[in-house]
Amino acid sequence: MIEEYLLDEQVEKAIGIASKIVKKEKKASSLQRKQKVEQSLTRKGYPFSVISIVHEEVSYEGEENEAWEALVHQGQKLPALFHQVHRL
Repeated sequence: MIEEYLLDEQVEKAIGIASKIVKKEKKASSLQRKQKVEQSLTRKGYPFSVISIVHEEVSYEGEENEAWEALVHQGQKLPALFHQVHRL
């Protein structure tokens, strides 16, 4: 019983953290959001069993054209990167 309570409490806190990350990472694709959530929760010491539950509970999907928007956003960075590389 106590273990269930502790697990539920961990999951609740982890979902809160994941939700904040998803809201913050609007420009990232759903896959990138999921990876950032997993990395952050792992760094904070959450076990994979909790992270798996979080992945099931949290929606990483955004607008239906989110992948396109993320691609455009990353593409807009290319000219600056290109000029930076060719200055060297």
